[in-house]
Formats: sequence, C-alpha cells, structure tokens
Amino acid sequence: MMIFILQLLVSVAGTVLFAVFGQYPAGLAGVLIIIAVFFAIALGFF
Repeated sequence: MMIFILQLLVSVAGTVLFAVFGQYPAGLAGVLIIIAVFFAIALGFF
C-alpha cells in the first residue's frame, strides 16, 4: 500500500512538472528530477 502511495505521489509530481513547464524537462534531467522527488518523498515517510 505504501508503495502505491509513493507511486501515486511521484505521478502527481510528474503531472505538476508537466503543467508548469508545458513539457517534461529534456532527457536525463527530467528523469533525475522524478527520481529525486521519489527519494525525497520516500525519506519523508521513512
């Protein structure tokens, strides 16, 4: 259940980035941002 919540929050974060920038940040930078957000959320829970 916790994993589902984390995935949901990461998806929401990605959607917010898409809404703010109009498109995902280019290439690897975008992936790193999503990963960074995921770890920040995970550390917040644990």
